[in-house]
Amino acid sequence: MFAFFRINDPYKLLWVFLLLLLARLPYWLGAWFYTEPELHWLVLGQRLNQGLILYKDLQDTTGPLAALVYRSLDAVFGQSLWVHRILAWLVMCWQCFIFSQTMLASKAYNENTYVPALMYALLSSLFIDTLALSPVLMALPFWLLALRNLFSHAEIRAKADESILNIGLYLGIAGLFYAPMLLFLPAVILVLW
Repeated sequence: MFAFFRINDPYKLLWVFLLLLLARLPYWLGAWFYTEPELHWLVLGQRLNQGLILYKDLQDTTGPLAALVYRSLDAVFGQSLWVHRILAWLVMCWQCFIFSQTMLASKAYNENTYVPALMYALLSSLFIDTLALSPVLMALPFWLLALRNLFSHAEIRAKADESILNIGLYLGIAGLFYAPMLLFLPAVILVLW
């Protein structure tokens, strides 16, 4: 199976996305049950749409951008768990794409292969934070984009102020989705030093 993904063909990512969908299928078939975090996020979106203000009327630790996403989803789709789960799958596909392109651009392996994207997709299906539309899941693409800019900045070919600005912007957005993502900031500053 790995030999199929070792061929450098961008269409192999479509197969990765399909395998990611198949790995999530048992979770989706149980769509009649809500996990406690999913129920929390659905109720948070509902309460925000009722006019309550985050951090004033609602004492919650959810990041402001994640709360905005939950509020928007509730305003458009109502209390639909399917929308949350399908959107989580799309975000995870985006993450697999970013991770794959980062590995290819930084030449992390001797050959150009999509096996890292496959492993990222399959291993991400083991955790509830990546199966559901969690703040962690929404923050990870921006953290991966910051990591990609950090890799390109660390190499000789990209010593531009634009990459430093992008790193800060992506880490800031990730922190607005999920505040503990900012714990990576000292490591980033150390690398940039």
